[in-house]
Amino acid sequence: MKEEKIEVRKSKIDNLGVFAKRNIKKGEVILKFEGEIWSRKKVDKLESKNKELFEIFDKYSLQVDKDLFLFSKKIDDIDNFVNHSCNPNSYVYIKSPKEVFLIALRNVKKNEEITFDYSTTMYNDRWTSKCKCKSKICRKVIREFKYLPTKIKNKYYKKNILPKFILEQFFN
Repeated sequence: MKEEKIEVRKSKIDNLGVFAKRNIKKGEVILKFEGEIWSRKKVDKLESKNKELFEIFDKYSLQVDKDLFLFSKKIDDIDNFVNHSCNPNSYVYIKSPKEVFLIALRNVKKNEEITFDYSTTMYNDRWTSKCKCKSKICRKVIREFKYLPTKIKNKYYKKNILPKFILEQFFN
C-alpha cells in the first residue's frame, strides 16, 4: 500500500518528507502508522530514567489516546517522515490505538508533500517545536491542541477530523 502512493524525498519543510507518487483522492488512506503502544506511565518512567531513549521516543511517537502513544522503533518507517503543516492536506484517523491511518483531507496532487497538523493529536504539555511549514497561515510554533486558536479548533471540529480523545477533552 505505501510504496504505490508515496515516497520519502528531500523536503522544503524539514530535511525529508513524504510525497505523493500519484494523485490521491480526498478521503483515501495514505498510510497506516506502525509501532507499539506505550502507556503514559511507561513514557514518564522512561523520561526520568533514560533521556537518550526518551528523545528518540519523543521524535518517533504519535499520541493515539489520552494516555497512549504509538511508538515506531524503526526509525526508517515511512510514517516517521510525514511533516507538520499549519495548512495540512491530511489528518490522522484513529480507529483504535493499533489501527491508526493518515487520510487525505483533500485531493493531493502527484509530487505534493503530505502533511498533517501535529497539534490535532497532542494532549500533553511535553512537546513544543518551531514550525517550519512556511504556509500563509503558519502559527510559528507547534504545540498541543489546547493552544490552537479557537477558530482553528472549530475548523478541525467541523471537518470531523479530530481523534476521540481530543473531542472528549475539548468538545464535550
